[in-house]
Amino acid sequence: MTIEFSQFANAGVAEEGSIIVGLAGGVNARFTFPAFSSTTWNIIDSNITMTANNGYVVNSMGAVVLDLPTDIALGETFEIAMFGSGSFIIQCASGQQIRVGNAITSVAGSITSSQIGDVVRLLVCTTTQLMVLSGVTGDFALS
Repeated sequence: MTIEFSQFANAGVAEEGSIIVGLAGGVNARFTFPAFSSTTWNIIDSNITMTANNGYVVNSMGAVVLDLPTDIALGETFEIAMFGSGSFIIQCASGQQIRVGNAITSVAGSITSSQIGDVVRLLVCTTTQLMVLSGVTGDFALS
């Protein structure tokens, strides 16, 4: 985020995501916020390696393994929704862990959905730690 205090010329050009605020004495403030990033959704029915900032609707009668990529960065997200009657397994890469509330997987562990309608949103907190931000679940199994 950028916060600048300066005088802008009338009819000046603002950057995308900027909010221009006029203040007394001809001084203006410009607040620039990160651009909104939407999730790209994919329907899958077989094992894959996920891509950051993507969502996956799992439509399968069996178990589908969704591998986390080895190279992850702060702020990236992954979203998974179980639509079929099977289950999904989110598999950590080497050195990674997922925190679900106050529980955490083992290193290179996994979380497994337990029923249709399970939904989870993961946030990358460090290059090796992810956290469940939100989810609707019967009860995820951690390993």
